[in-house]
Amino acid sequence: MRQTDKKTCGQNVESLLKENEMLRQEVRVARQAGEITADLVAKQFEETDRILSLFQAANAQRKAVLDAATQVSIIAADPAGKITLFNSGAVNMLGYKPDEAVGHLSPLDLHLPGEIEDRCREYSLLGGGTIGGIELFAKYASEENPVEREWTYVKKDGSELPVSLSVTPIKGPRGELAGMLFVAMDLTRRKKAEQDILAAMKTASKYASIGKLTAGISHEIGNPLASISSLVQEIQEVKSPEFAQEALNIVNHHIERIVRIVRSLGDFTRLYSPEKIPSRLGEILESTLNLTRFDKRFKNIEIVKNIDFNGQMRINPDQMQQVFLNLTLNALDAMPDGGRLSIDVKDAWDSIVIIFGDTGCGMDREVADRIFDPFFTTKSPGKGTGLGMSICWGIISEHGGTISVESEKGIGSTFTVRLPKKG
Repeated sequence: MRQTDKKTCGQNVESLLKENEMLRQEVRVARQAGEITADLVAKQFEETDRILSLFQAANAQRKAVLDAATQVSIIAADPAGKITLFNSGAVNMLGYKPDEAVGHLSPLDLHLPGEIEDRCREYSLLGGGTIGGIELFAKYASEENPVEREWTYVKKDGSELPVSLSVTPIKGPRGELAGMLFVAMDLTRRKKAEQDILAAMKTASKYASIGKLTAGISHEIGNPLASISSLVQEIQEVKSPEFAQEALNIVNHHIERIVRIVRSLGDFTRLYSPEKIPSRLGEILESTLNLTRFDKRFKNIEIVKNIDFNGQMRINPDQMQQVFLNLTLNALDAMPDGGRLSIDVKDAWDSIVIIFGDTGCGMDREVADRIFDPFFTTKSPGKGTGLGMSICWGIISEHGGTISVESEKGIGSTFTVRLPKKG
């Protein structure tokens, strides 16, 4: 073999050995990479399983918490208004099963349509623009500080339920509105308690008014009784039949006056009827003034009446008489030295306005702002309960109306009652 051939062969072998070593290194690297990759994949699977387990545990915990809230309705909906969650509290409160609500109902289906329309109108009037339907709740959810509002839920059976409802946002990963959470509590018991308290306050206020009237008219009964007593004694002493007949006529007149006073008090003290019936405001007002005329403070008061409306309204006449009586007695208290009480009843298109204006001592702004607060009074202890005007406010509110006051110290006060014609 030639020298050149030997040299070439040696070079080839050396090259092959180098390539073989390189292949071995690549295999070792590939094996290590495979091992590393497999290890990473295994760890990734373990981490995924761990995160999934945590998610499932958190989801189970969330569901358990939601289901444990059996007295609180928790409903979630997507931005389009489809219900996505309906907890056991919602089931108990509204009567729907979760599969009847989720994906089938909207929160709008759980409300009175008229109430939704009224709230949308209110929102528009406050400068929020024209909106409708689910947009209203989206606006509520976007408020910085969610507010609890009173609403009326409609149950599956069609019955209505007063609730306190707050709407909060469900945010997406980029902060966008991904849904809304509706949390509601049943107000039935609270409303019943409020009604019971209001009824008790009305009764207390009524008895306080009776006490004031009794004090005011005691002399109206005392004076005739004194006259009757004197005449009876004279009849016993004087034997003249003519005098006896004249004295008996006077006695009969005084007795009839006492009977009228007692009957008026009896009519006012009878128990309230809970019903609203067609009634005439003018007749109720006249009956109230006839009752207060027996009060000695009434002697120096000029009454000016201007009744432009005496049609029938659906109201509770007993409660309305208490309002008129409280306003009249307050006016008498404000005018101890006499004055003028003007009473106007006006037809104002869709409502009736009743105005009581006096020329009494008046009130400053601080007192006027609190005049309808329960138990607030400027009278000395034993002279007032502080319930009269708050009861007036409650009665008028129950009739869907409003009551307000304008007053100036030393000039007098004007109370304005506004009642809707359709009660």
